[in-house]
Amino acid sequence: MQPPLIPIKRDYKWELLLKILNVFDLRSTKQILAKNGIKSVGTAIPILKILIVSMFFSSDISYVVNKLFQKKKLQKFMKINSIPTENQIYRFMNRFEPEKFTDFVISLLNNVCFSKKKRAKNHNY
Repeated sequence: MQPPLIPIKRDYKWELLLKILNVFDLRSTKQILAKNGIKSVGTAIPILKILIVSMFFSSDISYVVNKLFQKKKLQKFMKINSIPTENQIYRFMNRFEPEKFTDFVISLLNNVCFSKKKRAKNHNY
């Protein structure tokens, strides 16, 4: 049974997911993607968001894509205007080995989150 994908305000799990998804909208994230050879950053961002939600809730990619088509609230929460097809997602994923993909996403999140902490630490007087 798949979990319901209904964003709930003040639910710690959805708040954490929102923070993670917001990382993918940062300019620095887009630069990191481009540096890693991702040519179509505009297409890659929604794909990565869908993959993160799928991993976060241990759901099938097809389930997340279907829920995005059904629920505008979920689209708005994830800030996805154009929903990629399952084929586009699987083609994107085929560029990476599973371990390399996970490492890529984790390093992306670490780079962005670490640089924020570093900047905040440097600005404390």
